[in-house]
Formats: sequence, C-alpha cells, structure tokens
Amino acid sequence: MSPETPDVIPDGKEQAALSPAEEQNGQSNPMSGARPPLEQIPGAYKQAGYVMGLIKREGQAAMYADASGTYFEVHKVRVAKPKMIFGKEYPEREILAGNEDFGTYAWACSSKERAEFRFANILAESKL
Repeated sequence: MSPETPDVIPDGKEQAALSPAEEQNGQSNPMSGARPPLEQIPGAYKQAGYVMGLIKREGQAAMYADASGTYFEVHKVRVAKPKMIFGKEYPEREILAGNEDFGTYAWACSSKERAEFRFANILAESKL
C-alpha cells in the first residue's frame, strides 16, 4: 500500500494508519484526541469461594449473583484514574468495590429483593 492509502482491515472498513512508533508500542497517538476505550467491570469474578456472575448493570449500579442464586452483591461502579504501581501502568478503568469498601460502595445481600433495593438506591443517588 502506498502512504496515501489508508490501511484497510479485513472487514473492508478503513482505519487510520499508525506511525512506526505507534505500531511498535501498540498505542495510538495521545495527541490525536482519541481516548482508549475504558476497561469495563468483569462479567464474572471469584470472591470468597463464590463465582459471581453479572446479572444486571445500569449506569453506575451492577448486580452480581452466585451460581445458586442465593447470594448477591450490588456494587456502585467507580472509575479509577490512571496510575503506575511498582512499574506497571494501569489505565483509567471501571472498578468494583474491594473488601474494605463493602457498606460504602458495595453490599452483600442474601435475597434478590434486598439486592434490588440496593440497586435502586444506587440509581437514585446517581440522579441527584
């Protein structure tokens, strides 16, 4: 391909060409104004012996349930700023509450009704 022709990906859509440095680093130019996509919360995770699966997500509220449907967690999804920890770079990303955040940003519920109540509270708070 000539330098004037945009790169074409297999599905036939055009894609902007990357500079050699960008290709080597696998990154786009930060000066181009395009932000990389925000890493989303997981669809499933393991916590205290439970495998939790995402069953509902709306705005900042996320509800997870275990496989048996008897244990639920409701999280207020937050966005963590980019940072570097021990030389590893972490981009801006959505995060769930850690163990120490339960009661503030997440709640463990033993019934779906209680989980729905907490879910609705998070949605109501986000509209204020």
